[in-house]
Amino acid sequence: MNLFEPVYTDSYEHKSLADPNMMWDIAQVFHEKPEIRKFAIISGDKDFLPIMKKLHASGKEGVLMYVDGSEAKDLRKTAEKIGWKTYGVPIYR
Repeated sequence: MNLFEPVYTDSYEHKSLADPNMMWDIAQVFHEKPEIRKFAIISGDKDFLPIMKKLHASGKEGVLMYVDGSEAKDLRKTAEKIGWKTYGVPIYR
């Protein structure tokens, strides 16, 4: 069973729209499937900090995965503080 599916997104003026698409997906699942209790964020980008805090405030659990050394320290520290599991993945070379 494949739990993760890569999704290729558009870009705008050479900037990826992956993060906004992921945030929209999280918000959509949050509202349409309230029975889902745990979310996974696979990013080290600090832009996910507000949605992580909102999920936590709503009683949702979570997992944060990121590439070791590339994560925003505030994102990782907040995840740990609110009780989310955190996983750093080594850089694949």
